Amino acid sequence: MGEKLYYITDTYGSFYGMNQLNKLVAVSDIQNATKFTLIKATNVIQNMIKPMQRYQFVLREATTEEGKEPEYVEVSEDECYHTRFDNMDTDWNGYMEDLISFCSQLSQYQTNLNFMLSEVDKEICDLMHYIEFYNLDAAKGYKMYKMLKDCRLRRRKIKDEREKVSAAIQAVGNLEFVEKIKACLCQMKGLDKRKYTPRILDELFEEAS
Repeated sequence: MGEKLYYITDTYGSFYGMNQLNKLVAVSDIQNATKFTLIKATNVIQNMIKPMQRYQFVLREATTEEGKEPEYVEVSEDECYHTRFDNMDTDWNGYMEDLISFCSQLSQYQTNLNFMLSEVDKEICDLMHYIEFYNLDAAKGYKMYKMLKDCRLRRRKIKDEREKVSAAIQAVGNLEFVEKIKACLCQMKGLDKRKYTPRILDELFEEAS
């Protein structure tokens, strides 16, 4: 059996081939796509596709047995990994404001959780005393069991949430971190108010204003 051959495809389902100028281009269908060895296809993607776009490409096996699903091979991205910011239209001011709001509300949320825990503990206390003071038939006993279990499950959920919030407060909820984020936001907003001061050609900028 000869060496496996592959098509170059992307996440949108398009196939690619080499044109007369030896450039990689999208083709109309698989019949017009170029078949590459694994090494050749990898080299083409690494050399002809911008690093920020390589994550979109994958290799599809071109030679498969009848009835067998083709193999897909991901191309290694050694030089660059895709991030959520690569399109450069991130609302940085919005992100920073959300982060300040997030950090600022952690302490109040922790207080709210403590109150919720206290309330559910009171419910459990009432249920336990009710069970202690009264003789219950099967129906009422089952009802008390369901109510008690519901309280215990809510209590566990609150406690787990409180642990997560406590960890978050230790990491980012301190005043020093919030002040750093506020300073970062001020710096970003300052970029929108920048004004260039000409070195020599003052009249050039006066004409444009």
